Amino acid sequence: MKLSLVERVKEIGLTDKEARVYLSILELGEATATEISKRSEIQRTTTYNIIPILQKKGLVDSSQKNGVKYFFVSKIDSLVQVHERALSDTKALVSELKSIKKVIPQKSRVTVYEGITGLRKIYEDIVENSMSGQEILAYVGSSDFLEYIPQKLVTEFLQKRINKKLPLRLISDNSSFVKNVSESDKNSLRKIKFLKSKHEPFHGETIIYSNKVAMISYAEGFLGTIIESEEIYNMQKSIFIDLWENIN
Repeated sequence: MKLSLVERVKEIGLTDKEARVYLSILELGEATATEISKRSEIQRTTTYNIIPILQKKGLVDSSQKNGVKYFFVSKIDSLVQVHERALSDTKALVSELKSIKKVIPQKSRVTVYEGITGLRKIYEDIVENSMSGQEILAYVGSSDFLEYIPQKLVTEFLQKRINKKLPLRLISDNSSFVKNVSESDKNSLRKIKFLKSKHEPFHGETIIYSNKVAMISYAEGFLGTIIESEEIYNMQKSIFIDLWENIN
């Protein structure tokens, strides 16, 4: 029995032992519980307990010959139904857990992220935790933006933001990249203002959204944090708006 097959069958919702028994029945074609036990290398009593579970899931059928019960798989396609049921149950569980999360008081929290994977998680959090139509505010400071962040990641975030109708107000340094980007602002739900005074260059961004503040450093291997704090959010939002209104 290929271990890779066992792992793949487990991914659709079967336990390790259920997957082994199921695949053993497939390989044997038709067999008794004792034969299945030997093939799967699972104790006979355990095999006897697993087979009814697989039958209940619609994966295994049985027949009787001369008083002896034989088990077989008549429809491999039934695995699709098992996967769909597991997916449906997972979606229902996620929905229920989200409703529970809403009634739990949100506590202040700081989460640290590292690397491209961490950056992707921050961008995903921004989209997932912002309601449709909710404005995102951001400072960006890097003239060589795309030397740090992969174009694909930037495009993915942009598309997800547009799909969810999340407008963005951006304050940036005087970079040629952002200037080129600003030409498509109307289609991208984005407004940009540029800092005119000279300042110490920085490579990173601060994003203010949904009672959170994300701070990312590009030049330090994508070191980032998400601060969940209503007070810090309000403070950063107030500073951003004041600065925005004073840029001509």
